[in-house]
Amino acid sequence: MASCRSCRPDQASLLLISRCASLLKLRHQANGYTGPLSKNLLAFRSLVSEVRSADRDLIEAILASMFMYAQAKRNRDNSWELSHQLPFLYDPDVALGIAVKTYLDDIVPNDPHKSQKLEEFPGVYVPYAVSFTEDFNVACNFFDALHAAVKELKPNDIPAIDRSAWDSAAQYLATRR
Repeated sequence: MASCRSCRPDQASLLLISRCASLLKLRHQANGYTGPLSKNLLAFRSLVSEVRSADRDLIEAILASMFMYAQAKRNRDNSWELSHQLPFLYDPDVALGIAVKTYLDDIVPNDPHKSQKLEEFPGVYVPYAVSFTEDFNVACNFFDALHAAVKELKPNDIPAIDRSAWDSAAQYLATRR
């Protein structure tokens, strides 16, 4: 059976799964990321980073407004801690999304050797990853949680084609996990 790189419908599922994974962090050594790249996921990361930055700016503006209008205690000695407790502090790390995409792209459905391939993958593609297997499982569980949330949406809250895309991606992941 050929690699799924040639299957167009599977590419949409793979892209959705890898975009979800790109919102999480690949734990790796301080050497930095030395694995494969993906223009699509790097572009997606740029968009997510801009949205994160705008959300962070909005939260900070709301906090500043609360201080200016005396809706919060102004005299504080924990400003640094307060700023680091606000959401959207860190930019997403696209490395896990790229690693997940690279790994899943080379796995055929119901591959009997996928456990062995998962163990060998980090040494070849992400050699400085601390625990790719754990990070991969976290990414899969994260996708499952997002998919469960999408399934809970009412039919008029999400177009049928989008719901179908999530269901197809869940099926794609289930046969390659």
